[in-house]
Amino acid sequence: MLKKIGYGVGLFIVVLLAALASHYLFGLATGTRFNETQWAAAGAWFGGVMTFGAVAVALYQSNQAKERAERESRDSNQRNLNERLLHQEALARAEDRLATELDSGRRSEQTQTIAAVVAAIAEQPAVVRGLTTAVHLARRTPSEENYASRTAKYDIWQNSSGRLVAALQTALMVVDEPHVYEQVRRAGADCERLRRSMTDLYSLPFDEQIPRRQIHVNLNATLAHQGELIQVVRDYLRDSPKDSSIDPDQLMLW
Repeated sequence: MLKKIGYGVGLFIVVLLAALASHYLFGLATGTRFNETQWAAAGAWFGGVMTFGAVAVALYQSNQAKERAERESRDSNQRNLNERLLHQEALARAEDRLATELDSGRRSEQTQTIAAVVAAIAEQPAVVRGLTTAVHLARRTPSEENYASRTAKYDIWQNSSGRLVAALQTALMVVDEPHVYEQVRRAGADCERLRRSMTDLYSLPFDEQIPRRQIHVNLNATLAHQGELIQVVRDYLRDSPKDSSIDPDQLMLW
């Protein structure tokens, strides 16, 4: 607004000075002076020129304001577009990070459940041998002490077997990779056969032989799943996106 007023005042001064100079030069050249009619005509011309100048300045200012508004609108639209693109990129990166973290957490959880299964399987040789030996002694030399030892060894085996069953059930609920799941399922089937063998051993009648061979076969079948589970999980981790929190060659307990 101030610029518009300044332009108008400047134009008025220029036109006024030009009119005065023209009048002076006209009088100097002709030796005559303007009468009232001539001054009225000159005033009308002067007013017209001033009006034209004011209109021209107004149009110029209006055009400048329009161009400035359009430029600011374009700049604003471009900024908004850039901000939306940056926001979308940030959201995409955040979603990628979240997906990576969730996948990493899921794989870590699955790995830990398999580690619990492997650890529980590793307990079986000692508790199976302990219960088998205690049952054999109680049958060979019946006594209160041997019966108590048999019961104690059975409780120890039952607790260990319960941990193995719980670890297997957890793994079956958590694991979603098909090959790992199938390996866990097979391990569960062999562990269940071993569990039935040991339960039958504890209640075996004295006139029947201890099925050592069957127990040995079931135990070895169960133990074989240790290495198989470790290998299938390592293969799964190697085929998955790299995760600095899980090293397939340095897994805890493995």
